[in-house]
Amino acid sequence: MPSVITLLAILVRPKREGTPLVPVDLAVAKLATRLRAKYGPRTPDALQVASAIHAGATRFLADDAQLKQTKEPEVLLSLTEKY
Repeated sequence: MPSVITLLAILVRPKREGTPLVPVDLAVAKLATRLRAKYGPRTPDALQVASAIHAGATRFLADDAQLKQTKEPEVLLSLTEKY
């Protein structure tokens, strides 16, 4: 579990931009479980995608090619170069 200092640091940008935070509740956890069982993403990735779906997203931007296997929502890959 991240410390409160870590949370303070990482939550500033979403707060400034007005990005809503989706709590990981039982509904999101169940959806993430279904996504993991169906498509096999890692737990953190499944939670991110499930949170997006729960918030009504129809597309998800990622830089992880493995997430492209997830078909709900449509996963778009970022074409960033990795070093």
